[in-house]
Amino acid sequence: MPEPGEAPQIDSAQHAPRHGQAFQYNVVESPEAVTGEIIKVSVDDPANQEEVYNAVEAQAQARYWFLSKDYEQAQLIERYDIELAEGVTVGVFNFQERQLTQTEIGRIGHALGQFYHRLKDKSLWNLESIQIRAKDEINGKSGQPFRGLEVPSQRRFELFPATFEEGKYRGVMNTSNVEGATVHEAGHIILERALLLFWNKYGVELGWRTVEDVRIELPGGHIVYDYNIEPSRCPSEYASYQKDDDRAESVAKFLLDREGLDPLRAQLVGEVFIDGSLDIPDPDIQKVELVLPDAPVLNVRVEQNVDGNFVPIGRGRRIGKSKPVVPLVEFRAQNGIV
Repeated sequence: MPEPGEAPQIDSAQHAPRHGQAFQYNVVESPEAVTGEIIKVSVDDPANQEEVYNAVEAQAQARYWFLSKDYEQAQLIERYDIELAEGVTVGVFNFQERQLTQTEIGRIGHALGQFYHRLKDKSLWNLESIQIRAKDEINGKSGQPFRGLEVPSQRRFELFPATFEEGKYRGVMNTSNVEGATVHEAGHIILERALLLFWNKYGVELGWRTVEDVRIELPGGHIVYDYNIEPSRCPSEYASYQKDDDRAESVAKFLLDREGLDPLRAQLVGEVFIDGSLDIPDPDIQKVELVLPDAPVLNVRVEQNVDGNFVPIGRGRRIGKSKPVVPLVEFRAQNGIV
């Protein structure tokens, strides 16, 4: 059994990438005659084929990541399937300008395995794929390059070149950046609803408060109204920026570096994970054919905009006094938060 961060040997298959992904759709006149999902689009002129196509395209891009503008010109470098259990496979699509090392893909597999096999309710698992972007992007919360970015509506998350930098996750957890980011983003996708209930119930005990008279500016420029009065109890500085990241960072700390996790956070996260000794099987990691997924043929119901020609009467806008913006560091200093 390999140590955490080490990968098993991987079978590989190299094929040419396929580009120019397109989609097909059928316009449905009688919904009762169609089995499966029907997508509804509203247009001003249902007879205008270009308008209908554009509306369907927008829906398709929102549903399928490989049809989106973000990946239209992206070069797929390699693709893996990580099988965690029978019928549970996560696809990894690498668009970086280099291939992953066996250690790197092994760390992703290890992190996913820890998450899946310790999850008490396996029916919550809904993660389908991971995309590794070609270029870094700046996180508006931290002001640093993203480690990861979740897309819950598409059951996926993205990693970035910075995710694979060596060192402790967030500079404080005894796990790699890529393992920490993988569990963090999986937490957003899989456990957001489950853990939200606990954070809503115990928010005050966890140190969360809401400010009314100012806007708090995070280091990356993002504006928030919630803040934590005890950031040192949070799993990381990043966890103290927003409640959802407190939840995701608590999951990463619980699964990958338990020592030092705040007892209340450990108790809450422990409600959804199996604690203690557990024999976790190695994931089956395979390099597979270098192609993008195929979009299914979409069944579309076209409707006319009811208010397409309606022009609302302007009623003006209520303009209140703008709340001052205070940088987080300054806000903490003003309120004695350390």
